[in-house]
Amino acid sequence: MARESEAKFLELARKRFTLASEADEKQRSRERTDLRNYALGPWSDDDLKARQAQPATNSGLPPVPARPTLSIPLVQEPIRQVLNAERGSDLGIELVPADDFAALTGPGDETEIELREGLIRRIQRESEAQDARSWAFARAVIAGRGYYGVMTRYLPGKTWDQEIYIQRYYNQASVSLDPAHEQPDGSDAEWGFIGVDLPWDEYKARYGKRADDSRNRVVSSESEDQFRALMDEAPGWFTSEGDVRMCRVVDYFYTERTARTLCRLADGSSAWEDELPYFHTGEIPAQDKRRVIEKSIKWAQIDGVQILDETDWPGPDLPIVKVLGEELQPFDQERRAQGMVRPAQDSVMGFCAMVSKWVEMIGLSPIPPFQATPDQIEGYQAWSQQANTRALPYLPYNLVSDGGKPLGPPTRTPVDTPIQAIAASVQLFRDAIQSTTGVHDPQLGKVDPSLRSGRAIQALQQQSQHGTSNFLDNLQRSLRYEGQIINNLLPHIYGTPGRIARILSEHGEPQTVQIGPPTGNGNGNAQAQPKQYQLTKDANFNVIVKIAPSVEARRVQEAAMLGDLLSAQPQLMTIFGDLYFKNLDGPGHLEMAERIKVILDPKVQQMLASKQQGGTVPPAVQAQLMQLQQQIQEAEKVMQAQQQELQTRQGEQQIKLQIAQMQADQAIKLQAMRDASAISVAKIAAMTRGIISDNERQVEEIALAQEADRTAAQMQHETRMKGHDVGAEHAHDIASQQADQLHEIATMHLEHQHALQEQQQAADLAPEPEAETVEE
Repeated sequence: MARESEAKFLELARKRFTLASEADEKQRSRERTDLRNYALGPWSDDDLKARQAQPATNSGLPPVPARPTLSIPLVQEPIRQVLNAERGSDLGIELVPADDFAALTGPGDETEIELREGLIRRIQRESEAQDARSWAFARAVIAGRGYYGVMTRYLPGKTWDQEIYIQRYYNQASVSLDPAHEQPDGSDAEWGFIGVDLPWDEYKARYGKRADDSRNRVVSSESEDQFRALMDEAPGWFTSEGDVRMCRVVDYFYTERTARTLCRLADGSSAWEDELPYFHTGEIPAQDKRRVIEKSIKWAQIDGVQILDETDWPGPDLPIVKVLGEELQPFDQERRAQGMVRPAQDSVMGFCAMVSKWVEMIGLSPIPPFQATPDQIEGYQAWSQQANTRALPYLPYNLVSDGGKPLGPPTRTPVDTPIQAIAASVQLFRDAIQSTTGVHDPQLGKVDPSLRSGRAIQALQQQSQHGTSNFLDNLQRSLRYEGQIINNLLPHIYGTPGRIARILSEHGEPQTVQIGPPTGNGNGNAQAQPKQYQLTKDANFNVIVKIAPSVEARRVQEAAMLGDLLSAQPQLMTIFGDLYFKNLDGPGHLEMAERIKVILDPKVQQMLASKQQGGTVPPAVQAQLMQLQQQIQEAEKVMQAQQQELQTRQGEQQIKLQIAQMQADQAIKLQAMRDASAISVAKIAAMTRGIISDNERQVEEIALAQEADRTAAQMQHETRMKGHDVGAEHAHDIASQQADQLHEIATMHLEHQHALQEQQQAADLAPEPEAETVEE
C-alpha cells in the first residue's frame, strides 16, 4: 500500500474507531455499572461514603458510628440458573443444502454435508469454543451484550495447514462493532475492531523487529518529543502517564465491495464479463447483463499511525459474533441493551437498604436504660452502670431513703422498635426481584408445600423457565451466525487436496477422513487411505441450529433404555446386545461388545458382515445368498408345517385318549353297579331258601371272579394309554430329527457361501495374468 493511500486508510480507521467509541459510550457505562452491581452489590461509591463512620467535629458534634451496609446478592442466583441452563444444553449445528442454488452448484452431496457437520462439530467440541461462547453469553445475561470470534491459526510444527478455532475475548470492552448494524448477531456489520492498549515494552518486543524499517517509525520513536507528536497525531492511540507509555494495537476487519458484470450468454449459461475470452475485443454476445456487487472481508493490524500487518480474510463474513441479552426498542438516538441486573437493580437496592435498616434498628438499637433516683441506687452505682453491659444475676437497690421514705425498684424506659413495616418492605422487594429477573421460586427449587401434584409443579417450573428463555433464543441466533462463518471458511482452510482431518460423527466418535484426492505418497496402498470427502468452494447451505442433549447424555439414555428392554425380554440380547455394551462407559465395554457378537442372530451377523464389506457384494455371491435365503425360508416353512401337523396329531390323540378314559370310567362304574345288584339279589334269595351260608360262599366266589374281570379291563386300559404316549413321543422324535436335518442343510449352505466368498475375494485380489499373443 502506498504511503498516501496508507495515510487515508489509517485516517478512515481512526474515524471509525472514534465513531464506535462515542456511539457506545453510554451503553458501556451502563454495562460497567451492571457488572459492578453483580460483583459487589447495589451500593454506589457515594452511598458507601455517606454511610461511613464520621469523627467528632470541632463544632461539638459527637462521632457517628458507621451504618450497616449489607449487600445480599439475590440477583446472582437467578442469573446462575440461566447460565447453568446454557452450560447444560448442547447446541449443535445442522446443515441443509440450499436447493435454490442447485442450478449453479449442483445438488448437495450428502457426504459433503457429513464432512462439514463433522468438522463443525469437532471445532465446537473444543474446550476453548465452549469457554468463549459461555463467557460472551454470561456477559450478555448480566450486562446486555457479549462478543466472541471465529479465527484461524497455523497448526504446530512444520506445516502450512491451518485450523479454525473459537476465540474468547476476556475484555469484552475491547470489541467495537459498526454502530450502524441492525441484526442482533452483528452479521450485517461493515467493520469492527478488536484490541487493547499494550505497555510500551511489550509493544516494542512484538513489533520492534520488522523487515521494512522504513515503515517502522513508531518503535524507533524513543524520544519524549517524538512520542508526544504521536500522541497529537493519533489521540487516544498513544498515551503517557508519567513514565508509563501505552500504545493501542487493534485487529481491524473491514468490508470491501467491487462491482462486476454478469452476462447471460446465448446458450443460457452465465459468466462474468471480465472472465470471457473475448472481453478485451468488445464483442460479447450476451443476451442480458446485470451489475453485481461482490463482498470481501479484509484484515489489518494497526497501531493508529501505521499498518503492522494486513491480509485478505478467507471468508465472506465478519468473524465477530455478537451475543445479545435483551435489546430495547429505540425511543431516541441511542441503542440500548440490558441483561438481568439492570431491571432488578432498584429492587435489589431497596431490599439491601431495608435489610440494613432492619439490622440497624434491631441489632444496633440501644438497650433501654434504667430510671432511678439517687436514693434508690446510692451505694450501688457500679451495679447500675454495668446493668446494660453485663448479665448481672440481680440488681440491688435501696428500699428506703435516708429520711425513711419508702422507695420502689428502678424501672426501664420502654423502647418500641417498629419492624413490622420493615419486614413487609423486605418481602415486597424480594418479590419484586423475582418479577424483574423472571426467575421465580419454582425454578429455584422452592415449591409451595400445598402443591401435591407433580404435573402442577412441573407446569409452574416450565412457566418460570419461559421468563428467561429469550436469552437462550438469542444465543441460538448467534450460534447460527457462527455456523455460517465456519461453514464458509471450511473450503479455504481444510480444502487442501489430500488434507487429512479429524471429524466427529453424530454419535461423538472421532474419525479420520481425507479431503479431496490424495497428493500421492508413492506406496500405492489404496486400502490404507481413509475415506475420501470433497469440499465444494461455491456450495450454498442453509445453517440450522438444533438444540439436543449432549452425546454423553444421549449415550446414557440409550444404555438405560436398552437395559430395560433386556431385563423385560432377555432374548433380545441376540438382536442388539452389542449395541447395549457399546453404549456403556465401563473400561471393557468395547471388548464385551465385540464378544457378544458371537451369539447374535445369524441374520444380524449377516447384516453386519455386509456393512463391513462396504455393502458391495458380487452378483454371483448375491445370487447364492438369495438362493440360500430361499432354501432357508422353504426349510422354515416345512418345519412350521410339520410342527403344525405334529400339534394337530397330538391334539387328535389327546382327544381320543380323553374319550377312551371316559368310556373306561363309565364301564367300571356300570360294572360296579351290576355287581352290587347281583350281590343283593343273591343275599335275598339265600335268606328266602334258608341256605345263607352256602350261598354266601358262592356269592363271594362270584364277586372275586368279577373283581378279576375288572382288574383285567383296567390293565388293558392302562396298556392302551401307554401305547398312545409312546406313539406321541415317537412322532415328536421324528419331527425333531427332521428339524435337525434341515438346520444341518442350512449350515452347510452357509459354509458353502462363505467358501465361495473367500474364493471370489481371492480371485479379485489376485493379479490378472498377462494376455498372451496368439499368432494366427
